[in-house]
Amino acid sequence: MKRNIYQIILILAVSFYACSDDYLDKVPLDKLSDETSWKTESDAFMAINGCYDPLGWRNWDHDHLYHSYSYLDACADNAWSKNPWEGYTAFAQGQQNSKSPKSIEGRYRAAYRGIGRCNYFLENIDRVEMDADKKARMTGEAYFLRALYYFNLTEFYGGVPLVLKKQSPDEFETPRSSREDVEAQILKDCDEAFKRLPKEYTGDDQGRATKGAAMTLKAKLLLHKQQWAAAATACKTVIDLGAYDLHPEYRELFLPENELSNEIIFAVQYMKEQETNKFNTYYSPKGYGWRALQPLLGFVEFFHCKDGLPITISPLYDENDPYTNRDPRLNYTVVCPGQEWNGKIYGEGIKLSNTGFVPRKYTLEPGYKVPTNEFELNYIVFRYADVLLMYAEALIESSGAESEILWAINEVRGRESVKMPAIETGLSTQQLTDVLRYERRAELGFEGYRYHDMLRWGIGSEIRNGPTYGIRMIDSKGAAVPSNMEKYKVDDRSFDSKDALWPIPYREVINFGLLQNPGY
Repeated sequence: MKRNIYQIILILAVSFYACSDDYLDKVPLDKLSDETSWKTESDAFMAINGCYDPLGWRNWDHDHLYHSYSYLDACADNAWSKNPWEGYTAFAQGQQNSKSPKSIEGRYRAAYRGIGRCNYFLENIDRVEMDADKKARMTGEAYFLRALYYFNLTEFYGGVPLVLKKQSPDEFETPRSSREDVEAQILKDCDEAFKRLPKEYTGDDQGRATKGAAMTLKAKLLLHKQQWAAAATACKTVIDLGAYDLHPEYRELFLPENELSNEIIFAVQYMKEQETNKFNTYYSPKGYGWRALQPLLGFVEFFHCKDGLPITISPLYDENDPYTNRDPRLNYTVVCPGQEWNGKIYGEGIKLSNTGFVPRKYTLEPGYKVPTNEFELNYIVFRYADVLLMYAEALIESSGAESEILWAINEVRGRESVKMPAIETGLSTQQLTDVLRYERRAELGFEGYRYHDMLRWGIGSEIRNGPTYGIRMIDSKGAAVPSNMEKYKVDDRSFDSKDALWPIPYREVINFGLLQNPGY
């Protein structure tokens, strides 16, 4: 699908969506007249491919949905964002407002750009005479993508204007709908998508939305709405499709050769010949990148030892060798001092970051010799491990069968390259909840999930109030060893009730008369 979609983006940029930079882009205006467009199957493919575009990198104004999604871990307690102009420091410290940072406006704008394109597609696709199965499939893609764009809006802003058709200028001041009404439309669109989409694709179409993607999105929304039984059913539907499994090597799941792994349910597609994702530029140690997103000490210390016990009580933990004998996902996710990275020792051949750690996930290592701005690795939006853990959480909350809960959790813990001890029977509901929450943070670290988990679980005040810490070398000329490290405060964070939602962008409030969220 990469080549299929991105060879068309430039054509779209100068023709079909030439006016899409208008602020909200609720109406995807075009240069092609009705007399010359929506005639052929090629027209339809151009239009549906354009509906995917706002998911990924667009420009330096954060005008995209998933390009910087990992940064959300800096809005919780996993990471620190080095560059304040990127905005996530403001979120972590509760200092965001309707004008700043740019991501507040960019995420909103990108979502409505996608919604406008999906609406335009759905209004016009029946004009095209083409293969009925292809038409149905593309219609399903549009329903899924519209649902995904609205899901992002509700997660960050709450209720928003619900726009389901091309608008005339006098309709632009559409008031905000309730969050419940928007979520009802998302669920409806997911069902419409599921009916039309295939279970899987072959050839150039791999990477498009599938039944699994539509049902995963539905499950995620139901989970966030705390409709536990329905969420469990949706997750089980994805599992029963039989299309997905865990990739055996955790680290390799985030490398280019495994972009078609059957763990990946839906991902944003990138090609280095077109716009690239720049993760390697953002995350990697100095000399390869900017180290813009950095793991905090608390995230590193959180990982258990291989025996399944916390480092505070495990006999396997050695404070003089703190990064060995740990849950393997720690070293698949984070580069720690003294470890090798690209043929050098981190902390000796490569200077430590501000927190002492850098991400390994979504970065290049030996064998990948490309400029840092030409990294074409896809960004994973939904993957099977998340579905398994959502399934376990929904069952725990709805008093589901213990055997199913343990099966789902132990599938994730038992991945071939992880093999953490299986969770045994006999745990209380609270103990199962604690296990589930450990698994989500360990398994999904630096993928943006932690922020939404924090909000869903209502633990913002618990984990994001007070100081965060990193480590640094005492003697800059010494080796990166524990005896040469000291703990220090990185920043102070805060969380209050207003932080559960982002502010509606200032220009939306002023230009379209929208009510602002409480606290802003």
